[in-house]
Amino acid sequence: MSSDAHRQLAAGAEHDFYALLGVPSDADEKTIKREYRKSSLKYHPDQNPDDPDAATKFQLLSDARDILLDSTLRAVYDNARRAQEQKQRQHELLDSRRRQMKEDLESREKGFKRKQEEELITKAKIRRMREEGERRRKELNARRMKEATEAETQILQQAGAAHAVKETVSTSRVPSTLKPTDPDYMRNYMRRTLDRLRATQRKRDLEAQRITK
Repeated sequence: MSSDAHRQLAAGAEHDFYALLGVPSDADEKTIKREYRKSSLKYHPDQNPDDPDAATKFQLLSDARDILLDSTLRAVYDNARRAQEQKQRQHELLDSRRRQMKEDLESREKGFKRKQEEELITKAKIRRMREEGERRRKELNARRMKEATEAETQILQQAGAAHAVKETVSTSRVPSTLKPTDPDYMRNYMRRTLDRLRATQRKRDLEAQRITK
């Protein structure tokens, strides 16, 4: 191989000649020659007739020896090799940062989804609490209505005015400004009913007094 070809090969640093020869990057000339002789015997095409890549490997070993034994070519090769290693480290660092960014993004997405799920759970709990409150309010109103009806019936029976039930129920009216959902609805209904019952009882008592006179 010509010197120009060797220079081009050294500058490209496509192969790790130190690893190919099995020597450290600071190996001296004697070590390089010794390891070359061992490797050349191992990879010689005559020793590997069934290996189609034996000739290529043997040629790379020769190129590695020629470049590393030439101080100028070795310097060119070392510089190119260091540049490639630095570039590789930069790529690895960039990949690491990209991986970290990806992991951070995935973590934020998971956190956002978890927050959404928590918000949905909270809203569901609030909705159930409201529904439960509404159910209890309706039950309370129904119980008050029942109690008012029972109290009304009991008063009428005690007054001996069973015949007045139809009259008092039909004539009693709750103020139109109140609604069944108004907290004072049952209170007003009971008060007005009791007032009418008392008035009816007083009227009957007065009539009874006139008759006895």
